[in-house]
This record gives sequence, C-alpha cells and structure tokens, in this order.
Amino acid sequence: MPSARMSPDGSFNLWAAGTGFTQRYGFSFQATPWLEGSFRDIGTRDLFNAQNTFEGSTYYDRSFGLRIRLQNETDGWPDITVGANDLIGTGLEGAEYLVATKRFGDFDATLGLGWGRYAGTAMFENPLALVFSSFASRTTPTGLVSTSGLPDLSQLFHGKNASLFGGMAWRTPIEGLTLLAEYSSDNYQIESQQHVFKPATQFNVGVSYQVTPGIQAGAAFMYGRTPMLRLSATLDPVHESYDQRLGTHPVAPSIRSDDELQRIARENLAASEPEVQSYNSNGGTLVANIKGQPADCAHYAQMIDAAHDNGFRDVAVTDMEDPKIPVRHCATGNAARFAQQQITMLTSWSYPRVGTAATEQARNAADKLAAEQALRIEALTIHDTQVDVAFSNTHYRTEAEAYGRLVRVLMATMPAEIETFRIVSLVDGIPTRELVLPRSSLERTIAVSGGGTEVLADARTDQTDVASTQPDAPLLVHYPNYDWAIRPVYNQSLFDPNQPYLYQLLAGFGGGVNLTPKIRVEGEAQINVVSDFNQLLSANSQLPHVRSDQNLYYDKGKNGIAELQGSYTTTVAPGVYAVARGGILESMFAGAGGEVLWRPDGERWALGATLYEVWQRGFDRLFDLQPYHVLTGHVSLYYQSPWYDLDFQVDAGRYLAGDSGATFTITRRFTTGVEIGAFATFTNVPFSQFGEGAFDKGFIIRIPMDFMVPLDSQSELGMDLRPVTRDGGQMLQPEQVLYDELRRTDYGELLDNADALVRP
Repeated sequence: MPSARMSPDGSFNLWAAGTGFTQRYGFSFQATPWLEGSFRDIGTRDLFNAQNTFEGSTYYDRSFGLRIRLQNETDGWPDITVGANDLIGTGLEGAEYLVATKRFGDFDATLGLGWGRYAGTAMFENPLALVFSSFASRTTPTGLVSTSGLPDLSQLFHGKNASLFGGMAWRTPIEGLTLLAEYSSDNYQIESQQHVFKPATQFNVGVSYQVTPGIQAGAAFMYGRTPMLRLSATLDPVHESYDQRLGTHPVAPSIRSDDELQRIARENLAASEPEVQSYNSNGGTLVANIKGQPADCAHYAQMIDAAHDNGFRDVAVTDMEDPKIPVRHCATGNAARFAQQQITMLTSWSYPRVGTAATEQARNAADKLAAEQALRIEALTIHDTQVDVAFSNTHYRTEAEAYGRLVRVLMATMPAEIETFRIVSLVDGIPTRELVLPRSSLERTIAVSGGGTEVLADARTDQTDVASTQPDAPLLVHYPNYDWAIRPVYNQSLFDPNQPYLYQLLAGFGGGVNLTPKIRVEGEAQINVVSDFNQLLSANSQLPHVRSDQNLYYDKGKNGIAELQGSYTTTVAPGVYAVARGGILESMFAGAGGEVLWRPDGERWALGATLYEVWQRGFDRLFDLQPYHVLTGHVSLYYQSPWYDLDFQVDAGRYLAGDSGATFTITRRFTTGVEIGAFATFTNVPFSQFGEGAFDKGFIIRIPMDFMVPLDSQSELGMDLRPVTRDGGQMLQPEQVLYDELRRTDYGELLDNADALVRP
C-alpha cells in the first residue's frame, strides 16, 4: 500500500520484488519535491493464459504512475499525497488514492482512501459517485493494451466502491531496521477469478533493513499466503559520489609575492614618470624620490588607485637631496581595502613587455604542465601583460574544472608581469567561449578561500569566433594526430511483453585521426562478448522496419562496425555552429548530412536544425546497404528553464520511417551531470498502424562515468528506456550532436560549476 512519504528531491529509485506467483520490477524518479513519476513491469504467472505466447505462461504488464504531494507534514498536518497507478497501459494495475502519513516519535502512521484496485474490499460506496453519478462506473481490465496509448482519464477515481487502507511503520532501536504492518484494500479480484491467487486475509506484516545509505532490503508475509522478498536501490543525483577522484592532482596555486608586485609597480612607475629618481617601499607606503619641487602627491595616489589592489596604502613624495623640501603624504583609495586583504597585487598598469626568451620558456613550460593535467594547449602567445591561450578539454566533464586546472598551470608558468589570462575553449576545433581572467582577482580569491562567482564577477566571458582566436604564435599541436580507446558496449531490450529482458555485451575498439583542428575521421568496431538477442521474435510492423529489426542487427551483426565517419565542424558566427558528417553514422544507417545550432550567449534557449539522407545498412553491420533510404531531419528548440533545472526540448520534422511529427522531451539535469527525464513522439502514423504502445515514448537516463567511478571522464552511460520499441517516431542515433557537445561550455554550466575555477 502506498504512503504519503516522498523521496528526497531528485532521488532515482529502482526496485525488484517477488512472491510465489508474481515478480515486480520498476523505478521512480522524484522529479520535483512534490512530483514523483514511476514505471512498473509486473509478471504474473498463469494470468490470461490465452494471451501468452512466450516465456511459459507468465503475463507481463507495464504501467506508469504519478504522485503529487498536496501538503507537507507540519506539527498539525500530516503529509498528504494523491496518486494514480497504471495511467497508460492495460488498466490491470489501475488504482487511485488519497493518502496521509504522520510521524509519532518512532512510528509512522498511514491512512488512505483508494479507488480501482485499491477499492477491492468494497468498504463503502464511492463518495464521488454520491455527487456525480458518472463516477459509479469503471471498466473491468481485460489485459489488453489501450489502443490509444494515452491516459484514460475517464477511469480516474471511478468505480462503484471505495475502500480504506492503512498501516504502521516502527523504526526500531536497531539502526536501519523497521517493522511494518498494514491493512491492504487490494483483494486481487482478477487474480482470484483466474485462479492465480486469492488472499486469505488482507493483513500483511514485514521487515525492512537499510543495508547501506543507498540499498534497502525487505521481507514480508503477504495476505496470509505467500512470502515476499524486496530489494531497492536509490541513486542520489544531487550530490557528487566522490569527494576526490583518482588521477593527476591540480597544480598548486602559485601566488605572486608582495615584493614581486611592488617591484613591478616601481618599474612601471619609473617608465611612465621619468622625473622620479628612485622608489622605496616601507610596508604599505610607496616613497618616491623626485628631483626638485615634487608634484602634488595626489597625482601618484591616483595612479595607485587606478592600479586597484597593488598593496600601497599611501604615497610619500619628496626630494631626498634637499632637506628644505617637505615630505608630502597622501592616502590612497587602497587604504580601506588594504586591511581586508591578505595579499597584494596590481591589476591594470601597463607592465614592461616580457622578453622573447622568457616567452618561449613560459610557452614550453605551460604546454608540458598542461599535458600532465590532461589538457591540450593548441596555441599560446604572450604580448604586453596578457597571455592568450586556446585549449581543448577532452578529459574533464565540466569546462569549469578544465579552466581551473589551466589557470593554475598559467599561474605557475607565466612571468610575474603577466596580469591577464585570456583563455579560449575549443570543442572539436571550434572556439566556443572566451574567458578573460585578471590574475590579481584569482590570487586574491584563492588566498582567502573565496568562491568562483567572485572570480567571474571580475572576469569577462563571451562566446567567440574563429577570427578572435588566431594566435600570433604557431600552433603547439601538430596535425594530423591520432587517438584510440577500448571500451565496453552494452545493448539491452527491456519490457518486451514476450521477453522482458535481453542483453548484449560487446568490446568496442575505437579511434580517430584529426587531420586539422576541424576535420576528423573516426570509427569503432565491435566484437560480441555475450548476447541473447537471438531470442527476440520477428517484427510484424506495418511501417518500414527502421528499428523493429534490431534483433537481426544485434544477432547477425554482433561482430561489426558501429560507425565510420568523417566530420567537419566550424563556427559560422559567434554563437552559431555547424557540423557536416558522412559515412556509417550508426549501427543501422549510413549516409550524409549536417546540423546547425544557434545558441545565443546568456539566453536560456537555443535553436537547431538537422538534415540527413540515409540508407539502411545490412544486418551484418559491415559495408553493404539495403535499398531503403529516406531524407530525415528536424528543427529543434531547446529551453533551460529556471524551474528545478528542468530542460525542455521539441524536435519537429521527418523521422526514419518517413512519418512526420514532433518529439517532446522533459529532463532534469543536475550539477553532477546526471540527467533523468521522459519523452513522447506523436507523428502522422495512426495509433492502430503504429502497433502496441500507439506512439513512441519512454524514459531518458544519462549517468556520467565520473559519477559512477572516481575517475575524470567525459563518457557517460546513456539509456533510452522504451516500454516497447516500434518503427514510428524514430531518429538517427544521434541526430543532434552540437547541443550536447557544446553544452559544457554554456555560461549557465560555467556558473553552476564556478567554484571549480578556484578549487578544481
């Protein structure tokens, strides 16, 4: 029976449970603090035998659920939640409920009112039917999937009867151990009619144990007849899994000393004020020796004020060779700031140029140290007091961490005269973001253990284009260059009504060559390790078999080529990017086409478009092509909302089967990189022609590799979980690439991970 409790915001829960006659699998996602979505796949032995054609006589039923919290628990109020099970599906698990849960010391008490399956004990007449007579009728489930594929809202809270349910949970003195007892209002009416299971009592008792913070195990004796075992796991995508990761530590911050900064200030002042004979510093006072009647010291105080945090509280000017000339003394604007700062620095004076030899030495040192940090400096040039760096990050998930590590490299290798770091991030050879950081601000923030937002407040960050990144110095990276990798590849088929779980594990051997910063050729060959995809039934789709023949690709092509393509990426204008691709694009299709993305800086939205002409590949996943080909493409609108980090995406266009329509996607992306959401596609294919499920829909789960293991990586585990895979509403995989590849350089992402700028 449900309680009114909800998981912590963002939690992703998976569970498996089994009794003597049924097995249950599912997951739920706490999409917001008050909204939870869930999916269940339930296999019941000997139910609807005539409809079972595979896997003995087990009937598998899939269902979606939704829960909304109406009231948070307070001293005077319990948690109150309303929910519905089996919103889309056969209706076999269809039930709605209003439930309240209140804590009393170590006890949690729950009382609920149920409809549908939760009204099985028929305690009393449906109270809604007393007001609206139409609520008294409810369709009896037959085990057949709804042909509409849409929620049947006409069934919600309907039925002749309603019932109460409830229970108690006791958190025992034994850490992690909870005892449970409940009265269930589900009397398994359909299972009883089918002679599958009939309760002897409506009371259940059980025990739950928190094995670890993320794993819970439970056991129960259900309905006086059958034991039940349950195991659940909770993923917390809100917080990082590891405080530290394996690999090279960031370079220790190198902060210029007060003596260095004052030396530079004196050299600069001597160069700009030739009448000054000499300088000395005494603590926070700059003493200027000026021949003849010295100018008003306010002139020099203003110069120091222009330099901001240079370390001098005041200025004293005089002619040391003429004792008759009085010493003039002026406080600078730094006087108030000086007491609050632990270090001194200079930010805006025009320092002397760095010599050619020093430039070459600094460039080589930075290149070597950046490589040790798994960063690639493409170009580096020093002029006046600024260093310009173009770099590529193919190792760290967040660009803020890459910036932070590179900043420390520059702090350690650049001469003290260099005050401004101008860093341009490259993705696939195209410049995406320019970050201009005052070295002084970095030093001050690091010294006082400040945050990254303090640095960004003093920085300038903009989108950039090719023209603004051309270095004066030659490229440090020589082309062509090569890379390779070996990785595990996992394919799966979930929730098929006849075979709910199939899997395949392969070894992927991939690599590529960058002919220029923008031209790349890459590919991957896969070798099967273990697979049971040959158990899938043949497809009976009325549409071109663009996806439903996946079992043939995974069986006959278990050893094959996953991709072999060339690509060219470029920046059309600041914020406008393009890529052209051609070759074997994915396991099932080859062809050519491209994508354009407009991502205005500082905006929450972006607009993209794709267009490809593709041919279906042979089932052996080698080089032969089948006759079927199609022109496919979409216009895509992306929006990063300010509400709970929810992202919205709409793709409208033509799909692989030639059908036209739109895909609607909602995901929630956390600062850890974990992304969870759902999608639905509606096209001009009638639901009856589409087949089971009526339209394409499912869940999206993206888990970064560095969330699962303590290693820095840009790889991720990506899964699109469909209750059933059909041919309508199917895109290339992936059709859009630019938005995801460029997302880590988005200003919003940089701001979310700003602390990595100073603490990478």
